[in-house]
Amino acid sequence: MKVADTAAFTQPWMHRLIGDSGPNPVDLRAPEPGQCCYVRATKDGRLKPQGDEQLIPQLLAIGGVDIDAPTVIPPRVVFDQHPTSKGDWRVPFHWGGLMLERQLFENVGGYCRRYYGWGCEDDDLLVKVAARHTITRAWQVDTTLTCLHFDHTYPYRGTPERNANIARYTERLAAGPTAMIEEDAAVLRKIK
Repeated sequence: MKVADTAAFTQPWMHRLIGDSGPNPVDLRAPEPGQCCYVRATKDGRLKPQGDEQLIPQLLAIGGVDIDAPTVIPPRVVFDQHPTSKGDWRVPFHWGGLMLERQLFENVGGYCRRYYGWGCEDDDLLVKVAARHTITRAWQVDTTLTCLHFDHTYPYRGTPERNANIARYTERLAAGPTAMIEEDAAVLRKIK
């Protein structure tokens, strides 16, 4: 991809499709007007902004680095449908999408195999890749590069597996990227 050049490429702008999924296929062109995160599908498949969300700047730790990034306060309909999400600010870019060369993936040890279930494995990989290579974040360089997320509730929040993943990620971050890479590379060598 030209915009990525030789960098690892990650985090395209995300449209979160709320309500039913609408017609199939959905037209993936960016909705008009302006930038938004939460959308609905019209009868002809076009994406339409929900309208009452708020995009605000916030300093976020992204891949172990503090970055001034947009966050979104979801529209009221999301809070009404999912009361457990009330007050849950979310980033309007997709966290887990990371495009990189296989050699770089292997050089950082691939994914850490100590996570179980949902969460933290993508953050962990991003920290390791950023420690070894340039990262291009799509939401910063070209917001026309988007992905569509079929929005859902978070059944994993507060589970023992999710809590264990957070604890493991916190411990690994404290050890630093070099230690993270060495640990995972050693595991990768054993299974090859």
